[in-house]
Amino acid sequence: MKLKELKQLIRKNPDTTVNLVANEGDIYLCQITKGENRYFLTEKDPTFPIIFHSISAATDYLGKLEQPINLIQHSAYDEMVGNQTAEETYSSLQVR
Repeated sequence: MKLKELKQLIRKNPDTTVNLVANEGDIYLCQITKGENRYFLTEKDPTFPIIFHSISAATDYLGKLEQPINLIQHSAYDEMVGNQTAEETYSSLQVR
């Protein structure tokens, strides 16, 4: 999903969520959730998500969206000791 499509989607569906998913230190992907469907923000090639190297780079690129942006950071520590899977263990913080 491209940025222009994301802005149109947010106008039509205000319940759309926008998350920055933190991966491996300095890799952030923008994940859009509409109902049960999830998409990643892309540019030219729709099969490759845009990789941001900081939160500020992502928020600068997203500009003035009409939607809050949440940072999602998964934790592998609970999975390493056998408590939960990494998908169930994450922290969320609104960054804008």
